[in-house]
Amino acid sequence: MTCQEITRQTASALLSSCDTAGRNYRPLGRFYLREGRRFIGIDNSTGNAWTEEFPDLKLCIAWLKGQQELPS
Repeated sequence: MTCQEITRQTASALLSSCDTAGRNYRPLGRFYLREGRRFIGIDNSTGNAWTEEFPDLKLCIAWLKGQQELPS
């Protein structure tokens, strides 16, 4: 699955799209957006819309592709 850049408006619509049972966000996919100097990754490949913030695009894409474990 590829990672697609989206706008703040598209991210807001995605994160507001949850059904009444509290799951199944739409559309499915892996997305990122730029917020100032940071990047927000949204992994919605399973409909759960996991989100993380990153200082650069490289780390964000690695996380979206499952190639990077984040420090705790």
